[in-house]
Amino acid sequence: MTSSEKYVSELCEKSFLPFWSYPNPIGKNNKELCDVLIVCGDIIIIISVKDIKMSKHNDDSVVYERWVRKAIDDSVKQIYGAEKHILNSDEITLKDYCTKIPLPKKENRKIYRIAIAFGSSPNFPLPMGDFGKGYVSVFDEKSTNIILNELDTIIDFTKYLDAKELLQKKATIIAAYETDFLAFYLRTGLDFDDSTDSIILDSNLWESYQSSAEYESWKNESAVSYV
Repeated sequence: MTSSEKYVSELCEKSFLPFWSYPNPIGKNNKELCDVLIVCGDIIIIISVKDIKMSKHNDDSVVYERWVRKAIDDSVKQIYGAEKHILNSDEITLKDYCTKIPLPKKENRKIYRIAIAFGSSPNFPLPMGDFGKGYVSVFDEKSTNIILNELDTIIDFTKYLDAKELLQKKATIIAAYETDFLAFYLRTGLDFDDSTDSIILDSNLWESYQSSAEYESWKNESAVSYV
């Protein structure tokens, strides 16, 4: 397990509890299925983590294309492969090669796909959406840490993923960072006119929201809900 994979695995354990979060499960031919698999009720979350350093080239577009190919495209390929295996399986083998974890009934499963890409330049956009076999959310280091700490229950986290996917199918979203969209989501609940076809968010929206009375109120409400 790489340091970035360990970091994400520990975040998932903290947020979703260790008995729902399984690092490096085993798939076909005794090969690693994905970096983290979360199974909770009927929910399955497939997570692939790549930590790819930027290559050296005078042309930024070449650097970006190379990084996307290794950090995101390879993750998406792993996720789709893991999903294919899961769809044809009733249980998953953990990394000890012995322990078996039962999967929810095939007709009830709700699968989420997340690619976590480390090592990018802050100026490089993260592609996300349907890469051919289902919607994939893509997070960087900053957004992974903040989202998994702020949306630290399965219900809150998957509601966010569902809401963003649904909105992205209807409208074009332009945001400097995933965390800016998180702030927009928490502020609005994405409750606005259905005729909206494009959304452009200010940069540093998360930092602004975090220092607001709205954020403090939301955190207090969240704390009460745990009691």
